[in-house]
Amino acid sequence: MDPISQQAYKEMFQKSAADVIAQLLQNPASVPHDQLLALRRTQGFTDPMSQQLLAPYEHQAFAREYASQGPIQATGVAAATPVYAAAKGLGVLGGRSGSSDPLAQILAGFKGAGQGLMQWMDRPEAPTNPGSTTPSMIGVRG
Repeated sequence: MDPISQQAYKEMFQKSAADVIAQLLQNPASVPHDQLLALRRTQGFTDPMSQQLLAPYEHQAFAREYASQGPIQATGVAAATPVYAAAKGLGVLGGRSGSSDPLAQILAGFKGAGQGLMQWMDRPEAPTNPGSTTPSMIGVRG
């Protein structure tokens, strides 16, 4: 199966697409990236208009989940966001939504990176390395 987990597909079909959209509109940060990918591949959401509407939410979710791994990852995904949008706009990379609204996708990516970094900062402090009193390196959770 492709990168979307079987669990995401199972969760997607336990909820109706309308429920997922309602959840997305109510609280975009609550919908996982793989569930958005599953939604974008379901019947009724494969047309260009649906793809363009869902793209910013998917970019936000991807950036949020990646950035939640630590500040190094948050910086990397934030830096890559406009480069990715430019590559899609220039036709270097393909995409389901094209580059109809690259600014919305870039802003959503930045927003997701910020949300992910906040999630990382809200986690309990990283444990110390065994035999040391120095906390683990920033961005590394052990």
